[in-house]
Amino acid sequence: MMLIAGDIGATTTRLALVWAESGPRNYIAEQEFHTADYKGLQPVVEAFLANNGRQAVPKSPIAVMAPGTGLGEAFLIWGGKDYIACSSEGGHADFGPTNPTQVGLLAFLTARYRHAAYERVCAGSGMAGVYDYLRSLDPSAELPAFVALLLAAKDRAPPILEAALNDAADNPLPAQTSRIVIDVSGAEADNLALKVLSTGGVYLGGGLPPRVLRQFKDGAFMQDFSAKGRFADLLRAMPVHVVMVNAALLGTAIYGLDQAALQ
Repeated sequence: MMLIAGDIGATTTRLALVWAESGPRNYIAEQEFHTADYKGLQPVVEAFLANNGRQAVPKSPIAVMAPGTGLGEAFLIWGGKDYIACSSEGGHADFGPTNPTQVGLLAFLTARYRHAAYERVCAGSGMAGVYDYLRSLDPSAELPAFVALLLAAKDRAPPILEAALNDAADNPLPAQTSRIVIDVSGAEADNLALKVLSTGGVYLGGGLPPRVLRQFKDGAFMQDFSAKGRFADLLRAMPVHVVMVNAALLGTAIYGLDQAALQ
């Protein structure tokens, strides 16, 4: 269990992050604030968590979400000696919109696919569908030269992503597509985090997060990730990491060597 201890004074507010297994004298984090700079205790706590709140709780569950061509989801639980990987098909759960634009996207994808799963939005295979939805709202926003590029592509996701990253000012539809994909990814990551109570951390793997790392770090993803009402503080305290190595290849190599050593 982790909690925030506080000494609230008229001049100075002192907060500390305490983990039960470490005891009350071994703070995970500690910080002082000038009380008059904040309008109440809640903004102080929010600032404290923003600076210090994302220490993983050892041996706690870990959530893994990997947007690539599809949307892989899994979680890890402590088995006494090592973590045990547990698979899931969470990427095929029903997409739940969080704003009016996404409500329209849900209707669009449901009409096209009958079942609108999260994988239809926050994965490479869903990027073209999100783009088509935005184009249907404003066909005049699509650039003729980009239409030709998409028609020539076997897979429309790479040129859409490339335009979103490098030509956002002049080509708005790909940029809007990328924004929706990242926003929905944040909302689905917090769904997974709450379901497994991943106080051990949330890890974003797959091919998409490393490519859009700058967009993931602009604050919008974490805002969507923590937008869960009274559970917002719990989610803000969870560390979120983007996996920058090829985890699948590394994991396969480690597993193979471990099995070979047993023979």
